[in-house]
Amino acid sequence: CDATGFWKRLRNTSNHPTFYAMITFSLVTPLPPLSTRWWKVLGSELRRTLRYRNPRIVGIRRLSLKEMRQYNKRYRGKDRPTDVLSFEASAEMKRDDPGYLGDLLLCVEYAAHEAHRRGISLEEELARLVIHGVLHLVGYDHATVREESEMFGLQEACLDRVLLCVNHS
Repeated sequence: CDATGFWKRLRNTSNHPTFYAMITFSLVTPLPPLSTRWWKVLGSELRRTLRYRNPRIVGIRRLSLKEMRQYNKRYRGKDRPTDVLSFEASAEMKRDDPGYLGDLLLCVEYAAHEAHRRGISLEEELARLVIHGVLHLVGYDHATVREESEMFGLQEACLDRVLLCVNHS
């Protein structure tokens, strides 16, 4: 089965919380340490960044380093773990649910290592990864210098607004 279909079926049977904003995050597995406030602000700021007027849905699942390495090898041909993988919704899935963007796989262990290396909080790093993953879901990439500049510019501007909202509320 295709990965996005698998995660969508898992998400539909999940008992974990769904956080609502204009972009909804449906957590297949718990994703500490982000609070409900973080998810709401992330959804709102991503909606603003992407200029969406209608609700959108993104599924999120936490993976271990070992699981992430397996997925990275299978889908990207890289035999090492990574921080986030994005799986865009198929055309069929978008027909069934036009607001469904796709799914993100996140490795919190990898993110924690990166956060420590950068001297930032784990919350900030996870927010950055969610933003990065959603940008991939809607077609942004960083394969060229121009694409990288555009994608990372949007990512960091959105993250700056998220941090401002979360830290000053």
